[in-house]
Amino acid sequence: MKRLTHTTAKASYYNTRAQRYDEFNENNSKAINALLEKILKEHHVSTVLDLTCRTGSQAFWLKEKGFEVVGSDISRSMLKIIKQKAKHFYEKLGFEASHEGMKLYLDKKL
Repeated sequence: MKRLTHTTAKASYYNTRAQRYDEFNENNSKAINALLEKILKEHHVSTVLDLTCRTGSQAFWLKEKGFEVVGSDISRSMLKIIKQKAKHFYEKLGFEASHEGMKLYLDKKL
């Protein structure tokens, strides 16, 4: 019997796709984010752990909506992109990103 493998669960799969990930995924993110926000607010959630944050689209969006967010991902390439995006987008909004290992924290500057 032929053994099946799941290559999309490996960091190397996403490392090679990190630079173009947003182009492929941004179209559907607005509807998904709106539904996610609705569900989280209905359940009075204030803190979110995004275990597959990829390039941070949902993490940033949730942070703008007032949630505390910690993002984590297996792909270091995706985390590099989210850190660049955080610096670019959140300096003007008063947020900063700190990158520790494979996690990204989005915190309000004091």
